[in-house]
Amino acid sequence: MTRLERTGKPLFFKPSKPILSANPIPEEKPDCKLQEGAHKAPLSLEQSQDGGDRVINILRNHKTDIRVPLKTIEELKSKPPGVSIRETISSMEPASIETRMPKVFRNFLQPEAPMSTKVAIIGPANAGKSTLLNRFVDSQVSIVSPRPQTTRKRTQGVMTVGDTQVIFLDSPGVTIGSSMELKGIAQNKDTSKRLRFSRELTNSPWHCLEEANHLIVLLDAHKCLEHTLTTEDYIFSRLKANISIPATLVVNKMDLIDPKATILRVVVDKYLESYKHFDLAPVYISAGTGNGVEELRQRLLETATPHPWLFPGHIKTDMSDFERVVETIREAYYSRLHSYLPYIFQQENKGWIENFDGSLHVHQDLLVKRAQHEKILVGSKGRMINEVILEVNTVLSQQLQRKVRVFLQVKVVEKFPPT
Repeated sequence: MTRLERTGKPLFFKPSKPILSANPIPEEKPDCKLQEGAHKAPLSLEQSQDGGDRVINILRNHKTDIRVPLKTIEELKSKPPGVSIRETISSMEPASIETRMPKVFRNFLQPEAPMSTKVAIIGPANAGKSTLLNRFVDSQVSIVSPRPQTTRKRTQGVMTVGDTQVIFLDSPGVTIGSSMELKGIAQNKDTSKRLRFSRELTNSPWHCLEEANHLIVLLDAHKCLEHTLTTEDYIFSRLKANISIPATLVVNKMDLIDPKATILRVVVDKYLESYKHFDLAPVYISAGTGNGVEELRQRLLETATPHPWLFPGHIKTDMSDFERVVETIREAYYSRLHSYLPYIFQQENKGWIENFDGSLHVHQDLLVKRAQHEKILVGSKGRMINEVILEVNTVLSQQLQRKVRVFLQVKVVEKFPPT
């Protein structure tokens, strides 16, 4: 007699509390209680009297918390007796190359007179570029953190108003000196990787300008008052030497300073004179509160020219769902860790499962090189990783407009796999 016949319960049940790790389904032992929040073990094909058809029908007919994709269930019929569903689940595949690639849209409906433009946003680290981008598109398309270099790759955000579409190119903050600090150091695998990563961060902001029609140069008002403007001076020296794109000077974080500060006006006037392609007047905003953003939005819409849209009107970004998962996990940990700790782990996808009901299950490994880092990411009694999972599941379900379950597991490795 099978467990279904004994108890009348389906093969899987939905736990009363969320799963706190990505560990596989545990084996069921006689007369022992399952760990709280874990799934019960499924029946194997050898326990089914009809070679697996009954197992498949139960999976299809019961509203359960299924973690088996359609392809896997169809393959169960061809499995020899004795092969369990659990064994099939444990051999799940990571996200495909297509899943990881940015989204491409073709043959969508265009307005009668489409207008569009591409706007690059550059500025020093932590000036608020990602916050401004999210404010423009009214969606969390770029992660925000007080940590420097939170944005590591170019991110495209899309703002569509009426017949006009503005495509924003967000990039890592402009930095100088990172590559110089590694000069003279004996080259090995670790330093070579650091040098390559530093070079990518240094050059990435300038690559965006090659395809931009308009430029936003974003300054941190609070930093301008501190007279620590080495990075800002470097930005304007490069703009003056190599760039001739129409631009708007934007001063952010005005809510953190006295708006009547005369020193700020002196600094802003100096930079206005150093690049002759600026608009007539700078725009003073607070991206965090939204003050002044509407004026800037109208200016950018006026820079659009007749050109077909590159994205459907409802799209906010070309970022893949896979990249959103990775970035959301990273943002959740960045908001909880301090000093160098946000940079200690690397993610590796172990499973990407699209379910019948449209929901998504993602199994992600967090790789660290030290056991003490593993303890930090997991937290006391699993508190840290539990909080991250709950936040990530909530945020991703809202962003992707479907139920998302992320399962995390921290592993200690000798070296990170190549990215």
